[in-house]
Amino acid sequence: MIVFVDESGDAGMKLGSGSSSHFLVALVIFDAPEEAERCDQCIKELRATLQFHAQHEFHFSKLDHQKKLSFLRAVSPFNFKIVAFALNKAKVKENTFQYPEPLYKCVLRMAFENAQSYISNAKVVIDGCSSREFKKQLKSYLASRMRKSDGSNEIKKIAIEQSHTNNLLQLADMIAGALSRQFKSQRESESEYRTLIASKVVSFKIWPK
Repeated sequence: MIVFVDESGDAGMKLGSGSSSHFLVALVIFDAPEEAERCDQCIKELRATLQFHAQHEFHFSKLDHQKKLSFLRAVSPFNFKIVAFALNKAKVKENTFQYPEPLYKCVLRMAFENAQSYISNAKVVIDGCSSREFKKQLKSYLASRMRKSDGSNEIKKIAIEQSHTNNLLQLADMIAGALSRQFKSQRESESEYRTLIASKVVSFKIWPK
């Protein structure tokens, strides 16, 4: 099993001054590595179809509407699950998160806690460009939070990679962006995106309500 993780929004708490209203983490879960490889190949082929260069990175926020639909349609036949968790910042108690890193770790933990029944002996790949020290802390934090009472852990390995080198992290970015569309002021395209991935979403929680 392999899990790809990315986020949408930001971990800032300056609502009304540039920070996003919600911070969402999306997990894309492939039970079979072979299926992940097939999906990876499909994304490579989609670049050529859309006449992008071979190193083009798919980012939800940087694609027009039709290319977003093309991407989601291309990956929809593949067998993967989606678990997402979104923090509703406006309803979090003031000063709960004074710095971005604790907020990010908390939302990541809650996403994985909601995914526990879908994860077993998993390799986890997280998009990240933070400092080496924070990457080390994040791996330790997540591993400890997913440890069961008997000492075992549903996560066997955690890797932090750059999304521009990993097609399936780009898939996670696209999924996170599509799910976060509902939090935007202009939501006219939300239903189209959600329809293409709705059958794959096994858990999507927003907290606090």
